[in-house]
Amino acid sequence: MLNKGQVFELWNKKIVWVVQKYLYDNMVNRFHLQNLELNKKDANLFFIFDIDYSNSDEYEIYLDSMSSSTIGNLMMAFRNSELPKIGDFIKMLHKKLKLNLGVEI
Repeated sequence: MLNKGQVFELWNKKIVWVVQKYLYDNMVNRFHLQNLELNKKDANLFFIFDIDYSNSDEYEIYLDSMSSSTIGNLMMAFRNSELPKIGDFIKMLHKKLKLNLGVEI
């Protein structure tokens, strides 16, 4: 996303990211993204889709919202995100292995 976003911004072109709402919300919350109001001048446009499960026979995909960002805004957010400590990562791996495989490590 960052590489393509940079290129399109440099070329003064638009790139459209079609993203599921759950994934978009996760990205916004995880990286504390801000300044995502729709600005058609921004190179990175986000079309956020969601799924309506109300009809048990069919799912309906619909456009939930649109937003945009500059590559500078995205890079700042990703650069400032919290990175996991190796000890925490290893503990999580052990926990997942134990749950999924029933194996003690």
